Amino acid sequence: MAGLQQLLADIEPALGPFSDLALSTRNSLGCLQGEAGDAEGAVDALEQLVADVESVLGPGHMSTATYRSNLAHWRGRVGDTAGAVEDLEELLADVEPVLGPDDVFVISLRAGLVTWYRHGDDPSSALAASERALASLLKVPGPDHPETRQWWKTVATLRGEIGNTAGAVAASEQVLASLLKVPEPDHMPIYVARNNLAYWREKDRNSIAHQSTD
Repeated sequence: MAGLQQLLADIEPALGPFSDLALSTRNSLGCLQGEAGDAEGAVDALEQLVADVESVLGPGHMSTATYRSNLAHWRGRVGDTAGAVEDLEELLADVEPVLGPDDVFVISLRAGLVTWYRHGDDPSSALAASERALASLLKVPGPDHPETRQWWKTVATLRGEIGNTAGAVAASEQVLASLLKVPEPDHMPIYVARNNLAYWREKDRNSIAHQSTD
């Protein structure tokens, strides 16, 4: 971290405090602070960075958006789940109209929201964000891409968490069907997918049986 601090001290007088290199160095320093165990220091550093960049580039500029995303992450890491969610929701509202709902950065923001919604015990919001990300990935890179399968797994889990066991079964079936299309597949993920599917089918049967006795 000392090397980056010295680099920043050299860059700012030469290139100015709002040069791309100076700003990205400040971002790296803030994130490294968090990774070194000082998450609160990371929040303080990134809050100042975001305030400075927003005043020059505006809230929706991609550099600002990246730093705002990092700030949300470290807010969550210090335990401010509500703050992380608020930051990401506001950021998504700023960039999605510009980038479109299927942009990679927009999908990454939804992934962050899923994480912090779940930390905040809000599985319904997490599911909505997951299903929206999945809808984008089903277009590109497509239904059989590993990233898409991972989102199907997340959707299955979240559907199950809110009691939609039939929906969890449907999502788990998608995962298994996709894995079975892979030429010369690794069989371990298939076994895991079959196990997950069997689990949700059993939960669904139990749910139906319980409803029939009410």
